[in-house]
Amino acid sequence: MGDGMLVEFASVVDAVRCAVDVPKFGPGRRYDCSAPESRPSSRNVCFAPEFVRFTMNPNDPRIVAQRGELLTWLGRPDEGVEWIEKAMRVDPFGAPGRAHLLGRAFYTARRYAEAIDAFGKIVSPSYMHLAEAAACHARIDDQACATELATAALRLNPDFAVDQYMRTRTFQNPADAAHLAEGLRAAGLPA
Repeated sequence: MGDGMLVEFASVVDAVRCAVDVPKFGPGRRYDCSAPESRPSSRNVCFAPEFVRFTMNPNDPRIVAQRGELLTWLGRPDEGVEWIEKAMRVDPFGAPGRAHLLGRAFYTARRYAEAIDAFGKIVSPSYMHLAEAAACHARIDDQACATELATAALRLNPDFAVDQYMRTRTFQNPADAAHLAEGLRAAGLPA
């Protein structure tokens, strides 16, 4: 009962269908849900499979980290931080591979120094990680470091554009999306 959630089924057949369908939801995947009551927002993204997977396997660090990522996307970054840190404690060897999730959760929670520390633990940062770390530095008025990181991000992806990048982010709270976009622009990344 990882999340303290009890699921009751109308029949044994319904319970078996659920057990068969849940593994089909692959790691990190988001599914469109056609039922309006299943949608968390007008973006038509359904996160229900993430919560079901967690409930069925609460000690899998990958699933625990995904729950933290999901909470960050849902506008609950402080809770996201807690879950991602839990995943890192459960699997310390996998922690560097989850550092970007922690960095994003800290950034979204406006905890920039902690975000910088988390992004700094990424072994081989991608242009996305460098761009988001640059936004952190811009937020604490460290423009020299923000510019250096933004330049490194553009070296890895010369076509990087803030508006295009933001279309790949699934923030459910528009203020969180705007906050990241503003930070990326403040770091000197092109719109």
